[in-house]
Amino acid sequence: MSAKKWITAAFLVLFAGCTFPVREDVDQLVCRRSMTGFDMLPERELATEKLDEPSAKGGSQDPKKKRTIQDRLPVNKDIPGAEVPPIVIPRVGKDEYRTMIEKVIGQYFPDIPKVDRDQDFPLGPDGRPLTLSDLQQIAFANNPVLRQVAADVQAARGMAIQAGMYPNPYVGYQSSSAGPGGGPIVGMIVGQTIKTGGKLKLAQAAAIADLRAAEFAYQKAEADLLSNIRAHYYAVLVAQETIRANRGVVELTDEVYRVMVDQLRVGEVSPYEPNQLAVFAEQARLALVQSRNTRHLAWRQLAAAMGVPHMPPVALAGNANRPVPKLDFEKALAHILSKHTDVLATDASIEKARQNLRLAQVTPYPDVSVQAGLANDLTPPGPSRLVTSLQVSVPIPLWDRNKGNIMQSQAALVRANEEPHRVQADLTARFSEAYNRYETNRVLLEIYRKQILPKQVQAFRGAVLVHFGIDAGKVSYSDLVQSEQNLVAVIPAYLAVLANQWQAVVDVSNLLQTDQLYQMAEQVAREPEINLEELLRLPCHHRCPASASIGTPAGFGLEPVVPVQERPQPIGPRPERLPQPAPERPVLPAVSNQSPQLLAPTATGDR
Repeated sequence: MSAKKWITAAFLVLFAGCTFPVREDVDQLVCRRSMTGFDMLPERELATEKLDEPSAKGGSQDPKKKRTIQDRLPVNKDIPGAEVPPIVIPRVGKDEYRTMIEKVIGQYFPDIPKVDRDQDFPLGPDGRPLTLSDLQQIAFANNPVLRQVAADVQAARGMAIQAGMYPNPYVGYQSSSAGPGGGPIVGMIVGQTIKTGGKLKLAQAAAIADLRAAEFAYQKAEADLLSNIRAHYYAVLVAQETIRANRGVVELTDEVYRVMVDQLRVGEVSPYEPNQLAVFAEQARLALVQSRNTRHLAWRQLAAAMGVPHMPPVALAGNANRPVPKLDFEKALAHILSKHTDVLATDASIEKARQNLRLAQVTPYPDVSVQAGLANDLTPPGPSRLVTSLQVSVPIPLWDRNKGNIMQSQAALVRANEEPHRVQADLTARFSEAYNRYETNRVLLEIYRKQILPKQVQAFRGAVLVHFGIDAGKVSYSDLVQSEQNLVAVIPAYLAVLANQWQAVVDVSNLLQTDQLYQMAEQVAREPEINLEELLRLPCHHRCPASASIGTPAGFGLEPVVPVQERPQPIGPRPERLPQPAPERPVLPAVSNQSPQLLAPTATGDR
């Protein structure tokens, strides 16, 4: 090839990517979109938009003039609603005041209409409200997740059956044409692969462990479904209780507003006082609207959780104010750590890892293939003859000895052996957090019901009595309004604690995986005594000097403290802080070409 052709070829190789049009297409698409206007205001709005005028505060005022309180406390135009004109009542005589004040009240303080009573949801199909048990039965019949997990169980059962099936024999036809050695020859062959080393039993044992795990997963799905229905059920009940409380707040605030308007009518208060109560009354109405919408949302979520998202609202039986019993922490935790499905499933995962490791170790054992044949030799001049043949073949494990899969299975077994430890730590942390909310909100709710709410009601009634009763005038307007607002502020806090309490109850029952929410405290109390310290003993041994040197109490699965001079040195150089002699590197075991069994751990069954 000439030098010119070489240069041309090199040019094409080096610059072929630059001539490919992908980059240009990408740039064109992006650049074209970048010139498109996004989220642009309509022209008519742009034409009417004006720049903010400079604030009147500051430069326009005479610096020699002393500023009044009104000058120092303006309502800046940036505050929404600042454009409303002030309420001005000129100073007039008593008779003129009565005539004028009625016009002011009619203009600025119209009467607030009473709130309508909220209609209850209609009764169920049989003329009664649905109980929590009714909702859970509907969920079990319609929830798709439960059916999916049940299908997973059947799939695992099918895999367990299939894993133990022996390979099918095979048959075939063979023929050869006439050649120097004779022929033609026609016939048939029959073959069979013989599995050795108990591979089928090991594979089926691993699949059976998967089946057990799937059954535990189904039990957990049932518990999760029950918990989900409970959470949404109590969300509806708490929303109904919130509506009732907010309606009471609206009625109280409206009446305080009307009282203030009457006080304004006789000249005992200023216009700003009923005006402030009007704001509080509207805020109370907003809270009532939100609680009504929350109840509809809670019902829609409940219907969706049951698997019937189009189910219309139905009245629910139950009361969000029912007391919550005290739960024993240690007994409840012992119940969870011994009977939770996550704990039970760890045995299945360990068993599966053991069987898979043993299967990986025996996989290099060669399977035997046997093939028998029967042929009719038609070599002329005849006569034809039946010829039998037998062929036995065995693969030689020379290159592939399944070492990588053995190593992977060993690591999987180590991971499975650590799973009980992880599950116990996770369940303990989750239950501790849920129990803290359970017990805290239970106590808080009792304090609210017996102390805070009654005393706050008494404080408001006392303020009303002093302000309008025999000692009228001894309590100012601000004290009366503050007392009313303190009562109003306590109610949302109480309702939040009520909602948090039932969420904590549901979370605790989910960890206990009980079918009877209202009897879970009695069930836990009837549990036999379990040594929690023994139960919390680590199911695995961690031979880490750092873990043993932090002063962990003995008896919790950690190895005894190793003296410093006997501890294994870390691999790699130490940080350069102080001049120290370089540690001896431990000799890592070389990968051996010996039998795969030598790569297995010495005690694969130890936990």
